[in-house]
Amino acid sequence: MDALKKMALNDISEKQVFRATDLMNNRLGKRLGYKTLFEVFCQDDLVRTIF
Repeated sequence: MDALKKMALNDISEKQVFRATDLMNNRLGKRLGYKTLFEVFCQDDLVRTIF
């Protein structure tokens, strides 16, 4: 894990960044009532008016 913390951001591809954010945003959260971050974000009334 420490090796990942020391990795230069220049060595990470755009595809890897999108993959990591996709994994984080679609992970179920116990504190979120076992919903994903994306599901919680989409429930926000402000988001509904924008999209």
